[in-house]
Amino acid sequence: MSKAGDPNKKAALSAEELECMQWIASCSAWSVTRNNRERLDPSSVKKPLGALKTTGDFHLDYVRYCKVMNLAPHPSLKLLSPEAPDVNATKSKEDAEEEEPILPLNVRHIVLDTGTCSAFFMALKASVVTEITLFSTGLLAEDITELSRVLPKTCVEKLRIEYNPIDTNAEGGDALTCFADLISTKSVLSELSLRGNHLSELHAPSIADALSHSRLNVLNLFDNRLGNDGAAAIAQALRFNMSLKSLSLSKNWIGGDGAHAFASLFFNLHRDTGTCRRAESSLFCR
Repeated sequence: MSKAGDPNKKAALSAEELECMQWIASCSAWSVTRNNRERLDPSSVKKPLGALKTTGDFHLDYVRYCKVMNLAPHPSLKLLSPEAPDVNATKSKEDAEEEEPILPLNVRHIVLDTGTCSAFFMALKASVVTEITLFSTGLLAEDITELSRVLPKTCVEKLRIEYNPIDTNAEGGDALTCFADLISTKSVLSELSLRGNHLSELHAPSIADALSHSRLNVLNLFDNRLGNDGAAAIAQALRFNMSLKSLSLSKNWIGGDGAHAFASLFFNLHRDTGTCRRAESSLFCR
């Protein structure tokens, strides 16, 4: 790979990239309605999906999965540049040193339809993406549950699903447990942010149960609705957690009773062990 500005820099696309770019140009514009109407269910194209060999390039693989399932690629996830590098090119040590680090996936304020989520998660398994932000993307409980199943097969270490409240009346029990699945011992995440998802005392039991043996280092629950009962459940779970170093419970409708639960937690930890585990917890009672 030549340095920027080098007149000899290769700008040609690989055959696969060119085919994908042409297909993107020919298919109709992305919309939830379009994809819900025209997408092929993964079970109906199981054989071609299984035969598709991934490249490790997230955006390219995502578009290829979209093509098989007849999905219009999401504007935040499709191939971003016609000058994308040839994934089949052999890279020298000098080229590797000049490469920029893998950028995080960042989708904000645009709904991710069910078909897009399927292609997204399939492409993620073969990629080297380590950080994802999904901010106000309209994910359903089933989408988050599926993501929790996929994550152990990926390189993702940091995940933010923020301001994505789920209607517990419309989606039933899964809406109360899907976020907890991201915290469980099966998760490979080191950092998780669940800000603004309207998590309440109804979500607290499953979150507390998952947190008691979670391997997370950082958990951000800012701007939810856990209340005193939720805070008490989480405080109880932390008695058994040996990995969490940072916890934010700011703006969670927590009053004196919730604050007392954490005060008791830290007092008992110090009394029982003679020392407090290193913690950087923030707790504001509002």
